[in-house]
Amino acid sequence: ARSDGDADRIARSVANSPLVKTALAGGDPNWGRILSAAGAAGVRFSQSEVSLSVGEVPLVRKGCGTPQSGNGRNGTVLRRLFKAPRVSVRLAVGAGPGRATLWTCDLTRRYIDINAHYTT
Repeated sequence: ARSDGDADRIARSVANSPLVKTALAGGDPNWGRILSAAGAAGVRFSQSEVSLSVGEVPLVRKGCGTPQSGNGRNGTVLRRLFKAPRVSVRLAVGAGPGRATLWTCDLTRRYIDINAHYTT
């Protein structure tokens, strides 16, 4: 990202995305949701410079999906990664030296049920 502020905006957009949170909760390796949330952050970057890894597995390099990003045996590996108790997502947009680290949580049906049954 061009700045730490831009990097933080992208990280927060990904971390707060209900679609990303539910993908993680369900072990759904739909990494397109991560890229979509990054794009929705309102920060300019070139799609052709984006790189994405989940865990140690590179899924996108310079805007192109890697062989590990597909289905089949790789899909099984990705589902396992997305279902892990802790999922590390590394996203680089290639726009500059900006950096951010953010922690978030998933969004499960149980969480929704708990929070839907009381009024604050």
